[in-house]
Amino acid sequence: MSEEFQLKPVSFSPEVLARIAPELSLQRHLSVGVRPCLRSFQEFKSVQINPQLDSINRYTSNQGISSKSTVLGSSNIKCGNTIIFCTITGGFIETLLPNDEADENVKEYEKIYENSEKQENNQQDDSLSNFRTVYPIIEIERGRTGAPTDEEMIISQTLHDTLLNSKILPKESLEIDLGLKTVDKDNNEIIIYPNESKDIDSSLFQFPRKYSFVLYASIQVFSRSGPILDAAWLALMIALKSTKLPCVYFDEKNSNLLNDISSLSSKKSVKTGVVNAKSGSQIICDPTKSHDLKLNNSDLYTTTIGLIELDKDFSVEIEDVENNEDFKALSVDKHTRNEGEPILLCDIEGDAEENAIGSRVVVIPDINTEDDDNLVSVTIIGGGSKVTKQSIQNSIGLAKLRSKNLQQQS
Repeated sequence: MSEEFQLKPVSFSPEVLARIAPELSLQRHLSVGVRPCLRSFQEFKSVQINPQLDSINRYTSNQGISSKSTVLGSSNIKCGNTIIFCTITGGFIETLLPNDEADENVKEYEKIYENSEKQENNQQDDSLSNFRTVYPIIEIERGRTGAPTDEEMIISQTLHDTLLNSKILPKESLEIDLGLKTVDKDNNEIIIYPNESKDIDSSLFQFPRKYSFVLYASIQVFSRSGPILDAAWLALMIALKSTKLPCVYFDEKNSNLLNDISSLSSKKSVKTGVVNAKSGSQIICDPTKSHDLKLNNSDLYTTTIGLIELDKDFSVEIEDVENNEDFKALSVDKHTRNEGEPILLCDIEGDAEENAIGSRVVVIPDINTEDDDNLVSVTIIGGGSKVTKQSIQNSIGLAKLRSKNLQQQS
C-alpha cells in the first residue's frame, strides 16, 4: 500500500524570517514601499541627547565638584531604542628626558627641546602630528561577558582613527601649563598658575619636563538594534564637548624631598632603563580648578546610508496587499527614483536590513563652513549593490540635513 505525503506550507513570523532569510524579508518589504522597521526609506531615528551627567562628572557645569569621581566628561543619548553612555577619563604623560642629558645638563636639554618645537612649528599646520585623539573602548551589552567582539574592536579603532583624521583635537589643547604650589609671605600655602596674572614672574614656571593629558573613552551600548557607529560617534562628540580638564601644579614644598629620594636610585634606573615612579609624584591635579577642553570643530557628525537594489524576483505585487487593513494604516514610501538607481535607507535597523545591506556610504560633512561642499570624510563600502554618482550625491545631501538637525539638538 503506497503512502501519501502531503506538503504543508510553513509560515514564519517577521522576526524569524528576518534572521533566516534577511534578503527575502527586506526585498518583500521594499517592493511595497515599506521597511521592516516601518520607517520610510529616508527617515532617521529619533535622537534624544543628554549632554552632561553632572551626577557622575568630577567637575560639574555649575562649577561644583564631586571628589569621588574620576570622570572628566560624559554624555547619554538615545537613538531609537538604543541607549548609549559615554564617559571620558584621563591621565597625563611626561615628555621623558634622555637620562644622561637630564642629569648632567638640564639647560642643554631645554635647547634640544626648543629646537624640536621649532621644527614642529615649521611643519604644515594641518599635519596629523599636530593633533591628538582619544582611546575609546566600546562595550555592547549582550547579557554575557567575555572577550570583546570583532564589531567592538573595529568600531573602537574606527572612532580612534576618524577622530584623529578629522583634526578635531589639537595637540595644544592637551598640553599642561604647570602651576606652582608654594607659600606666601605669611607662610600660607597657595597655588599660582601662569595664566592667572600678568604680574607673576614667568621664570617661576620654567620646569625641565613637559606634560600633556591623554584621554580615554568608555562607551556602553544597550539595546543594540543595528549598526552603532553613528550613535557611538555622536555620544563621543557630546562627551568631549562637556569635558573639563583639571589644572595641574608642581608641589614646590615636597619637591626637594622627592628629588633626594629619586637621586638615590637614579644610577640604577639608568642602568636598568627603569623609570622611577617617585620622580613624578610631585605633579598633582588641582581638586577644584578646571578648564574646558578646546576643540577645533565640535559639530561633526557621521551619517551612514545603506544602498540596496530592488530585486524583482522577490517582489510582492501591491495589489496583493493594498486591501489589507494593516497595510492601509502604514505610511507607504512613494519616493520616486530613477531606473537603475539603488534605494537609499537611512539609519539601518533590524536583522533584515543589517544583514542584507552590504553597500553603504558613510559621510562626515562640515556644516560650519560657508562652503556647502566641504566634507571631512566620505567612505564608500561596496557590498554588491551598484553605487552610482547620483546615489552618492543624495547620500551627502541627507548627511548634511542630519548634521544640521543634530547640531540644533546638541
